[in-house]
Amino acid sequence: MVALAVRDLTWATNAAHPDYLAVRDDRLNLFATGTARPKAFYYLARAVSTGTFKLGPVTMLYTTRRITHIWAWCGGGEIPYLSPHNL
Repeated sequence: MVALAVRDLTWATNAAHPDYLAVRDDRLNLFATGTARPKAFYYLARAVSTGTFKLGPVTMLYTTRRITHIWAWCGGGEIPYLSPHNL
């Protein structure tokens, strides 16, 4: 896997920087300090073959000393990809 810095993504102008980032084969673990302002994080997925790919859901878990947790989930979907060679 090749890491791409957010500064190289010209469309990600409001990207926040995580406190910790771990890229795995099947997931991305990102940790950030919560603030009153919204934060935006971006990731890229690259298809290396033709097909329909499932985009997994994004989940968020917020914990503090006073609140046990706040959990959020945003559904995934399918991404069809046709290789330029198959058009």
